[in-house]
Amino acid sequence: MQCGDNVTYLSECIFDFLPAIDFDLEWELVKPIVTSLPWLCWRGLFLSEKHYRQSINKLLHNTDCWNNRSHLDQVYRARYWLGLLKPSSKFNRRHDSYALKHYCERWWQPYAIERSTQVEGSYTVLSPYVSNGCLILGALSLGWKCSFKHRGKITCPNIFLRFSEKSLVELCPHEVFLF
Repeated sequence: MQCGDNVTYLSECIFDFLPAIDFDLEWELVKPIVTSLPWLCWRGLFLSEKHYRQSINKLLHNTDCWNNRSHLDQVYRARYWLGLLKPSSKFNRRHDSYALKHYCERWWQPYAIERSTQVEGSYTVLSPYVSNGCLILGALSLGWKCSFKHRGKITCPNIFLRFSEKSLVELCPHEVFLF
């Protein structure tokens, strides 16, 4: 699904801290990753076809489904946000990718509100939404390793990443983290 020409995404805005997205370059960056991971979808990353089918009920993977502005916008913003976290040698098991996607969305929310406009005959879609799969793809495009296991259980489609808890708390000071 390609979006209409009258749709603008948050990643197309120019910020002091992040240049506007080039969708063609973004696709070239993530295409090798999505090609190598057939069980990656917007819902998350699955270990195998079996896990994927149990969750989705039918096989829908198509590499080109990632090549649309909506997904590329989300990956671009997720990668930027994840890049603000400090790496760690250990997997942070307090927050899986699904929790991180929510923190990322809330971090982007003020920017989405600030840049939202509505002009007669046109509208600006500045959604802070980031799917679990797009956050995972953002992490993988940074070269981050992931883990599917927590306390001996498989966690897919959610994954765990290596980042500092302190850096997350500093990045998201308004979040309430329960430990």
